Amino acid sequence: MKKSLLAVITATVLAVNAVPLSAGAFSAVPAENYQALAEETKFEAENFFVAVGTYSGATQLRYFAHKADGGYTVDKVVWEDAPANISYGDVFIADGEVSMTKVMAAPNDPVYAMAYYYQLDESAKLDKAGNCENFMEQRELTVTSKTYDGSAHWSIRYKDSEGKEYYYGLSTFASNLTVNPLDCEVGDVYTYALYNDYMIVPLAKKDAESDVNKEPEYRIVSLPDKVEYKVGEQIDLKGIEIEVTMDKKEPVVYTYPDVAFDYQSNIPRAPRVVLSSDFRSDKTGTYKVEIVGADNVSFEVRVVDNDTPTTTTTANNTTTTTTKISTGTTVTSTYATDAKGRILDSEGNVLIVDGTSAVMSQPANTTTTTRVIIDYAVKVEYDKSPMKTGEKREVKFYNPETKTAKNGKVNTSSDCISIDYEEGKDTFSVTALKEGKAEIYVTAAGCAFGAYVYIEVSSAEQTETETSYKLKVTVLDAYDDYIFVRPDMNSQVYNFSNKFAVPTNSVDIGAAPAAGMVLEVTYTKDYFLTTYPARFSDIKNVALISSKPDIFKGDTNCDCQVDMSDAVLIMQALANPDKYGENGKDSYHHLTALGRLNGDNDGDGLTVGDALAIQRKLLGLSEDEQSAKALIGKTYVYEKSGSFTITFDEHGRFACHEKDILSYMTEGTWELNGDTVKLAYPVDENTEKAVYLKLKDSDLVYIGEKSDNFTSVKVQDGEKFTDTKIRNKVDWYDDYMISLKKDTDWSKNNKNLSAVIKDTDGLKSYLEQFCNEKAMSFYLDKYDDSFFKDNVLFMKWIFQGSGSAGPAYMVNVTMQPDNGLCMFVMYNGLLNGDSMASVCLAQVTVPKGIYDDNKEYNWVRYNVMF
Repeated sequence: MKKSLLAVITATVLAVNAVPLSAGAFSAVPAENYQALAEETKFEAENFFVAVGTYSGATQLRYFAHKADGGYTVDKVVWEDAPANISYGDVFIADGEVSMTKVMAAPNDPVYAMAYYYQLDESAKLDKAGNCENFMEQRELTVTSKTYDGSAHWSIRYKDSEGKEYYYGLSTFASNLTVNPLDCEVGDVYTYALYNDYMIVPLAKKDAESDVNKEPEYRIVSLPDKVEYKVGEQIDLKGIEIEVTMDKKEPVVYTYPDVAFDYQSNIPRAPRVVLSSDFRSDKTGTYKVEIVGADNVSFEVRVVDNDTPTTTTTANNTTTTTTKISTGTTVTSTYATDAKGRILDSEGNVLIVDGTSAVMSQPANTTTTTRVIIDYAVKVEYDKSPMKTGEKREVKFYNPETKTAKNGKVNTSSDCISIDYEEGKDTFSVTALKEGKAEIYVTAAGCAFGAYVYIEVSSAEQTETETSYKLKVTVLDAYDDYIFVRPDMNSQVYNFSNKFAVPTNSVDIGAAPAAGMVLEVTYTKDYFLTTYPARFSDIKNVALISSKPDIFKGDTNCDCQVDMSDAVLIMQALANPDKYGENGKDSYHHLTALGRLNGDNDGDGLTVGDALAIQRKLLGLSEDEQSAKALIGKTYVYEKSGSFTITFDEHGRFACHEKDILSYMTEGTWELNGDTVKLAYPVDENTEKAVYLKLKDSDLVYIGEKSDNFTSVKVQDGEKFTDTKIRNKVDWYDDYMISLKKDTDWSKNNKNLSAVIKDTDGLKSYLEQFCNEKAMSFYLDKYDDSFFKDNVLFMKWIFQGSGSAGPAYMVNVTMQPDNGLCMFVMYNGLLNGDSMASVCLAQVTVPKGIYDDNKEYNWVRYNVMF
């Protein structure tokens, strides 16, 4: 798009209202008049908008931005505040700069994940230049193909009388187009407006008989069998009937799959009636289903999360009250019927029985005991896979109530098959004669509706030589309906797309798909649907290669390399989870489940520290510096004495408490070299001693040969200090920008400054004394229900007034045999001064296996002179 367009990525779906466009009476302009019209209007704009229909009620435009090669970039634009007097084909030019916002219409829906449009900014001003019928060339083009690309996007290709090819692409998501080019079949002829030899919009479809465009009329005859769904279920169109009437022709009733949604690519051919909806299976509510190209012909479906009974389902030509009656129920009341004999209630609504319309077996308009029966449709059972030429296959059909095919009829006009049927039987045989596609229509006694059988015949030679392709993929995310996978980076497929969507129902590996699993996808067509994520055209099998997660440490965005973008994604996911988290709205860039596993460098979940670890690695810092993070905040206990502990902080300092009295407290610095930890502590102003410990699994093993040993307790070579699972952290006021209550008097000896907290309710009550909402939200996120499932939290607010010891930096915890835990708060004594005043929050995490309600827990203040 041109530089003047500001594409601001957002993740909201805008519901807007505007007056629908009126369809002008388009007629072809004679070639001799075209030049005069063009010169008269003098339309020379490089960039312009054309009105084409509505989007969820708002005016929809096609925006054309001129490219250097002479073509145009085309985008779907929604104009919420458009004037009311707009006609189809009206052309607009921007007055000044124009800002538009890109909107992902359904970012969390795998089907529509890539559907988008641009929202025209309220400040935009568009001036009408005329109508494209009046100053653009008109040319008749013949449809050569129509394909579905995914996410409600279609591609239609045409040829003119000289054989020149043209392409027209459009997104139908939530759109109602005044002239809908999707209502076409190969061979149909359309009149298009062209500008600079580029297709702009279709003006009319040429009727094969009269050369006059006829708009079809649509009527909903029967709703789908199911109009109410539980959360997670997808719309099922079985049972729907749409009547289509063309001028001077008999009405034709279409059922599924001739009636289908614009995104359904698994149906045997392009649908005759295309549906559109904003339906979301993950959210309760009522959703409208519209017929694309029809004005105000629609019905509603509901998504519920419980067994709430259906109330009312509405179609544009009838209101159907879904009063539930079992098959064969006897009803005593006064009923009227419509022309088809369907029972109406007192308000004229068709009565629904088990999802279909009920019919009276007695005369209408009488008060009597009435037997309610059901309009059945014929059921068919057959192998739907393609047939080889010469192959013979059996088809079964029957009335679902009687389970017979009495008075059955089997009809076809297809010449690629032959049928052998004996009247009265409920089966018939089909023989494949030649390559092609066939339709068979069957009826049976007692069924108001017949059924279609669809057969595809491929040549025996083609079938036998069908090529299979195998591709190794890694699971990025796994959902109920789809799994998202990354192709092997060494494959050619990876160059096509780095992310594919695979329907879950095609994955049968004996286990639930999970992030990091390695699978093998077998497919037969070497082309793919160009959606994002991309899709395989034909999946034959999915096999499990390895259930062990394929982890690439640091590769948070799963592009098979580690760079700064991986660290950036971690920070984005933590700061803005709604957009970049695992279920974020940014479908291109959000964190995946595999990315979370890759990004977690130390196994403690995805944190800011993981982003820092990636940056350190990129800067070439040593592995030792990265491994040192594993010691921070931990407390280790000597295997022979619970009161002898060592605690490490994030600033390279340690505290060592050798016995249960303060005289044996040792403080100093620590560093990690390879797998060896060095503890250095001063004896006096001129002397320093060192102790060396080997980091082995979760233990620290004393190295006697190199060490000066500890002050009081003499540890033997090979003896261990084990991880207590106790963790400590001290937050300074400025470090985390914790917003505290300004009216708190920290200088008072408040008995509630410390607390033992066992659940989130207790944490909230404690924090409410001191913190505002910002600080509370920070700690409630940090210590949630999952944390308290296995741990108890000790907290203490520490006020340090002017002239007192400097800020606290660490809590060393000792385990006293009789008195429980003793927590020594370490202060930096060098920072004393009249201007020094701070507030810190000390936090100690204690596993429930260590905590004992019957023992005491004490906080002790300890100044350290470094």
